[in-house]
Amino acid sequence: MLPTEPRDDPSRAAPTTATQPAVSDRLLSGRARRGLIAACGVALAILVAFYAGVTVVAVRSEGGTRVLLGSQDSYALQELAVFLGLGVLALLLCVIPGNRWWYLLLVPARVVTFGACGVAGLIWLFSLEDTAVALEVDGCDTGYVVLEKSFLMGSSGSIYERDGLVITQVAYVPGDDGYHPFAEGSYSVVERGRQLLVWYDVEPPVSTPAERMEEEPDATLPVLAGHACAG
Repeated sequence: MLPTEPRDDPSRAAPTTATQPAVSDRLLSGRARRGLIAACGVALAILVAFYAGVTVVAVRSEGGTRVLLGSQDSYALQELAVFLGLGVLALLLCVIPGNRWWYLLLVPARVVTFGACGVAGLIWLFSLEDTAVALEVDGCDTGYVVLEKSFLMGSSGSIYERDGLVITQVAYVPGDDGYHPFAEGSYSVVERGRQLLVWYDVEPPVSTPAERMEEEPDATLPVLAGHACAG
């Protein structure tokens, strides 16, 4: 019997060169991916608008006026917006579908974005030590707030006039050794006439109110309309 030629076996077809989908493409359906991409786009738009709004307030006043949310002022809020924005952008780069050649650009972009996000987050973490204290006279609100910042062994503070979420700087109160005297309660405020006299301890140890007020006041502020605390 003569040998016959082997027939083509469909089950032994030559391997194709089609590109295998990425892990993110296999884990997410097209509908889920489109929804996540849309959500990332909306989040980025909100963060950009927030950053721009906070920046406009500061630029118009040449830095003298800021937004204050809790103990986070405009600078800290901008750092937070950058951190969150980079995080959303990194997520967006991870869910965008693409072929093999497209990933040659996506992978380095992801690495750079995640790295930048980590650096931005670290910078923002330092602002968590900031403190904001309402300046009071025997429990009476004066309309002023003191924002104190510290970095390593240095510290500084400023007194602001507060109007809702907007604060305007009126005095500078330097500090030392990372100490926040107003947050620690190491200060005294007295209303005399139409003025507020402010004393504080630049650094520990803490003096008594009587000892503190033997010196000249560290800051003198006008009494704000609607915030008079004296009888």
